[in-house]
Amino acid sequence: MHIPRVYLDQELNCATHIKIGEPQAHHLLNVLRIKASDPLILFNGRGGEYQAKVTERSRQLLLVEILEFNPVNRESSLKIHLLMSLLKRDKMNQAVTRAVELGVSEITPVRTDNASISIKQEKSSYASLQQAVQSAAEQCGCTQLPILQPGQLLAEAVAGLQPGLKLVAEAGQPRLSSYGHSKPRTLTLLIGPEGGLSQQELAFLIRRDFHPFGFGARTLRAETAPAALLALLQQRWADH
Repeated sequence: MHIPRVYLDQELNCATHIKIGEPQAHHLLNVLRIKASDPLILFNGRGGEYQAKVTERSRQLLLVEILEFNPVNRESSLKIHLLMSLLKRDKMNQAVTRAVELGVSEITPVRTDNASISIKQEKSSYASLQQAVQSAAEQCGCTQLPILQPGQLLAEAVAGLQPGLKLVAEAGQPRLSSYGHSKPRTLTLLIGPEGGLSQQELAFLIRRDFHPFGFGARTLRAETAPAALLALLQQRWADH
């Protein structure tokens, strides 16, 4: 039996009752047809999750009893910070959703020379991206919500990075296997826009200790690349 998972940005404690309102209540009531006594799994992105059950329901509200804490941890042992050039809303949401499902710990949208979105569009899309993060976390079993940073200039995003292996996806570059077998604990992956990174941007990244790597002879779509490359990184250094 599938038990719905619900992300709530609040404190959760056993043996308490809480109310679930919009927008989560709409999906639970009208899409999943949740009834009184049905089980739920609640999490707040701070580790672990809670077994709960619905005690009352109305048209726009659920009353839920929190029963038990489960300290489960499904996060990747590899801390991956994804820097991703801004895309149009639907493509960006798709890419972010797949990135969360594949275990990133942090996502920073970056403005690059060939980005296909304006600053105005970028600002209006942040709430949609945050919802994509939350929905993906509910679906895939995350117990810690990935951090979604606001959009930043490329140089600004790179300047604030933590130490660790830094990779930039670039067609025609060596495969990942060329970087040895030592397992990193933290990793930054940068993926450029649909038009690719400019030569100036690529040179800048190499000066900042980024290692270019490729994915064979094929050029991936910008919204496809995060899923393909993150799966590769997880299989090589973490989730296996």
